Amino acid sequence: MIALLVFLIAIVGLLAFQVARSKRQIDALERRINGLEIRQPNEPSRSVPPPIPQSVRAPVPPMEPAEMQLQATATAANPTRRPTGASSYHRQNDWPSKPPIDWEQFMGVKMFAWLGGLALFLGVIFLVKYSFENNLVTALGRILIGGIVGLGLLAAGWWLARGRYRATAQSLCATGIVILYADIFAAHSFYGLISLTTAFFSMSAVTLGSFLLAVNLSAQVIVVLGLLGGFLTPVLLPAQSDNSHALFLYIALLDLGVAAVALRKRWAYLVLLSALGTALTQLRWAAQFFRTSAQGPEVFWIFLGFEALFLAVFFFRCADVTGKTWTAAAAAVLGLVALGFGVWLLAVPALARAPFYFFGFIFLADAGLLALPLIGRTHRLIAVGAAAVTFLLISSWIEMFAREIALAASLSAIVIFALLHAATTPAAAWRPRIAPLTATGTLAPFLLLIVLIQRVPLWNPTPVFAITLILTAILLGAAIVKRADWLATAALLGSTLTEFAWQGLRFSDAQAIPALVCYGLLLLFFVAFPFCSAEKEKVWSWAISALAQVIAFWLFHRAIVAAFPNEQMGLLPVCFLLPGAIGLFGLWKLYGAEPASGDARLAWQGGAFLLFVSLIFPLQFERECITLGWALEGFALLALFHRVSHRGLRAVAVFLLAAAFVRLSLNPAVLEYHKRSATPIWNWYLYAYGLTTACLLGGAAIFGERRQSHLERMAPGFIGSLGAILAFLLLNIEIADYFSIGPTLTFSFSGNFARDMTYSIGWALFALGLISVGMRIRRKAARYGGVALLGLTLAKLFLHDLSDLDELYRIGAFVGVAVILIAASFLYQRFLAPERA
Repeated sequence: MIALLVFLIAIVGLLAFQVARSKRQIDALERRINGLEIRQPNEPSRSVPPPIPQSVRAPVPPMEPAEMQLQATATAANPTRRPTGASSYHRQNDWPSKPPIDWEQFMGVKMFAWLGGLALFLGVIFLVKYSFENNLVTALGRILIGGIVGLGLLAAGWWLARGRYRATAQSLCATGIVILYADIFAAHSFYGLISLTTAFFSMSAVTLGSFLLAVNLSAQVIVVLGLLGGFLTPVLLPAQSDNSHALFLYIALLDLGVAAVALRKRWAYLVLLSALGTALTQLRWAAQFFRTSAQGPEVFWIFLGFEALFLAVFFFRCADVTGKTWTAAAAAVLGLVALGFGVWLLAVPALARAPFYFFGFIFLADAGLLALPLIGRTHRLIAVGAAAVTFLLISSWIEMFAREIALAASLSAIVIFALLHAATTPAAAWRPRIAPLTATGTLAPFLLLIVLIQRVPLWNPTPVFAITLILTAILLGAAIVKRADWLATAALLGSTLTEFAWQGLRFSDAQAIPALVCYGLLLLFFVAFPFCSAEKEKVWSWAISALAQVIAFWLFHRAIVAAFPNEQMGLLPVCFLLPGAIGLFGLWKLYGAEPASGDARLAWQGGAFLLFVSLIFPLQFERECITLGWALEGFALLALFHRVSHRGLRAVAVFLLAAAFVRLSLNPAVLEYHKRSATPIWNWYLYAYGLTTACLLGGAAIFGERRQSHLERMAPGFIGSLGAILAFLLLNIEIADYFSIGPTLTFSFSGNFARDMTYSIGWALFALGLISVGMRIRRKAARYGGVALLGLTLAKLFLHDLSDLDELYRIGAFVGVAVILIAASFLYQRFLAPERA
């Protein structure tokens, strides 16, 4: 009953929409007729142009007083003359007001007639049911009485239609048709008085009669009440046993009759009503009678057959723009119902464990839905919804049955899903509104593969990575054919997620070599992609290639460290120099890329190449290699900017240099990477902090002069300041390391007179160096930093060293700082003092 209520509400809503739409069309026609009638008697008959919208009307120049007087005189002499100027536009748009809706006439004439017909039909149905339950009339008598009543109502309606009682005539005709449908259905399904063939031809005759009546009387109510009564008949006269063939043959004929009337008279919304009624009938049948796997073949034609029927209706009138939305929605409803029935199939293990049956059903339903946007040019969200439901069904099947069924079934389903959705994604589908949904559809096959990796304990990577290669090839091929490089981005992201999932869940030392081979083949696909891309002149394909090189290097490094640890890891980035070199050579020699033009393609490929160059030295060491790699890569990118003037290179360089500074200065764990070396000064602190400091200061020096934005103008001073701070931190670390005792580095400013004196003198010397450099490069910030550090040193000297240091060390500290202060004063007088007049 709930389904019936929903169906009735849908019918009422669509009827209200259709009535409002017809009212708007009638009002538009009335306005056009009134516009044609507004003509002066003395004017020749000519077509009246449509009113000009306010937004495109040319401004009317103001009239001079003399012109206004002449026009007034002419109007008085000839009252029938039409005024010129802006008033003519107002006269054309001065339409008569819309007549109000006569609700009394609508309720009394149409609504009461419709409700009367429906009540009459229900009364006949309940009378038949009562007679059946109390055995008042024989079966043959009931059928004859029903037929006589139905034909009598048709005859009465046809006779009344010739007079003024059009609404009542339409209601009687519709009720008669519904009664005849119910009568034939009961004669075959309940009483067995007629055969299936006789019932088929009888229903065909009633369907043809309803078509002829609706067309000749132009009565939507006949089709609507016929549709409603047709779908209510199996509900009000329920069968005690499953007779799906008769039931759905009856529903198919009913759908065809409604579709014929709707398409003939352009009442396309009736097709959607018919689809909703069919879907509710299908679900009602499944809830009552679908129990065993023996009914599996019936499911195919009950659900997929009706989806094909409404698809045929849609493509039959696909060129009709007015009805395309309604017929597409009807086909989508039946397709989604068929696809959603796959959830029901999962609850029947005998059918779900047959992968050919289960996947055949859902992929046929999925393909029908995909035909709407791909062939019929409907909204892309239909394909997105189909992909989402199919993804949930396949992933659920993998979770429930993949461990019991052969692996080939799961892998084949993933490939077919990719061919249906990822490969058929149009190039124009990447739009801001549905971009996340589209990306999900192209990534879904890889996500299914990850679900399979998690669920099934696979230790041989060959089958999984073979499917990964196939999925990647499908997306890359689609990107080349459709000139949509964003599909290659989806391929890179999906294959990366799959590789990471395998590396984290199933990687083993025994299967390291097959995994590395698969990593290499995937890298080869992405390195070759920009040379095959139809948009190789654009940056995106080359950026994808560079990112693929970086990701593959990380995977190779993790796998080799886990399975084949060695002390020659610096050779790994040397091997990865080859893909970047191939990309740079192809851009320079084959495609004529000019470095001086700031070509972003060169920037991406050159950046990847320099990354691997900068990783050669750090990978020979431990732990701090990541930080050194960041610093060296940042410096290399700034150097590359002088050959390839792309602003993105400097932005990435500043980010990498800042990250290296943060890791060394704000991460206390760095100081515990290694135990203290027995050799002071010349230890790992010097090269780790020293090389990073050199990269920061060198990067500030070679940053370049083409600084367009405010951030670019601030960047050299920013990374130079970071370099100075890191250099000062290195000074303190080396002093602490020299005076520390034991395996750990300790910082202290008391208890050791020589160390305290060294800190004071070291700070003063560093301040003097900052002042000197600031004078050399003419930067106030460096000089101010040196002066501030000298002030801090003096504060330490008088507040700490004066009281805590031994007399000899105190003298040394004061003398050393004094000499440095005098030198600073000399520098200021020598280089910054104003010249004498």
